[in-house]
Amino acid sequence: MHQDDIDKALKLGYNWPRGLFEVYGRDFTAKDVVSTLRRMSDLMPDLREFYEPDPALLNEAR
Repeated sequence: MHQDDIDKALKLGYNWPRGLFEVYGRDFTAKDVVSTLRRMSDLMPDLREFYEPDPALLNEAR
């Protein structure tokens, strides 16, 4: 799934005025998101699986 598809789904499905990547994509990079997910995983090891970054996000963060 591509960022544009996610934005479109949020706008059409949830009636958001702008998509997630349209709002946050300007302020946060994929590396920022991966770093945050890894910190959350370290803080809450019982939920480590929940905070595992998607391979597409890891690829984007390279």
